[in-house]
Amino acid sequence: MRPTARATDEPTISPEGASVSSRAIASSHSWQRILAVARACWVEARRDRFHDSLLLFALMVIAAALLLGQISVGQERKILIDVGLSAIRIFGALLAIFLGLALTGRDIEQRTVYMLLSKPLGRGELLLGRFVGGAVTLGASVTFMTAAVLLALTFLTRSVTSLHAIIVPAAFLLYLQALLVLALALLFATFSTPVLSAILTFVLFLIGHLTSDFAHLAETVDSPGVALLCRMLYYTLPNFQNFNFITAVAHGQELALSLVGKVSLYAILYGGILLLVAVMIFERREFR
Repeated sequence: MRPTARATDEPTISPEGASVSSRAIASSHSWQRILAVARACWVEARRDRFHDSLLLFALMVIAAALLLGQISVGQERKILIDVGLSAIRIFGALLAIFLGLALTGRDIEQRTVYMLLSKPLGRGELLLGRFVGGAVTLGASVTFMTAAVLLALTFLTRSVTSLHAIIVPAAFLLYLQALLVLALALLFATFSTPVLSAILTFVLFLIGHLTSDFAHLAETVDSPGVALLCRMLYYTLPNFQNFNFITAVAHGQELALSLVGKVSLYAILYGGILLLVAVMIFERREFR
């Protein structure tokens, strides 16, 4: 049975200590309740050591890229940008999976969701608040890693070059990729266990880099059934290659503003569909 909403003055305390006041929730609008959950999500994420450990490891990879560039004559900038953006890509996705499962999956696994939904807080508001909080956390993390790459490039070139400007939009697209992974993790967390959700999200993240191959396979196979299946997979699965311009940027190619806009629109539409499905499933789930 779904917990009934009741307004009290007792705060809801998460296992990590983040609180959301029932009185504040009851007297607020829907978007304010979403932001209240997002703020609690931000506090929880910042207190988790695994989050900081991933960021630290990402910085170590960027530092290693800087040292590797020093021994690669003529390839210093290319290696630094390639490895640095790849670190943002990989660790951004891992952080997204961690946030999606640690915040929502942990609520369900540890039954904290009962306490949260006993307040005047809708299930959709809880899920969207978790997404907004995760998006803010991801934004801060990607910005931190991007700044580290830019600082390393400045140290390498001893000046600010045109490469600095083209790194920023590439990092922004990698941030959009991380948001899409976060939406996937939240979707799986609404109906599966945290471990299985992590596996499904990671597998789909890997497959999402091969969707272009499905389109190519559909044009080359002789079987109409296989071709139809490949086209369905191509148009259904998330295409994470849309966000990957690391090689182009490493070679000094600028990203057109129209391209960034198209990829951003794709992320908004696909991510919106994922969140909508996640809310629909979460609204109908029975907690026992």
